[in-house]
Amino acid sequence: MPGLRRIPLLGWLFKANFKSVVKSELLIFITPTVMKAES
Repeated sequence: MPGLRRIPLLGWLFKANFKSVVKSELLIFITPTVMKAES
């Protein structure tokens, strides 16, 4: 929804939500790798 990002508050919320999704996905990918390395 590109139009909603132009509204300052909604744009900030979309960016914050996107960053949290990326961080959680990175943790999901990194965690199994670390566990395999330890075992």
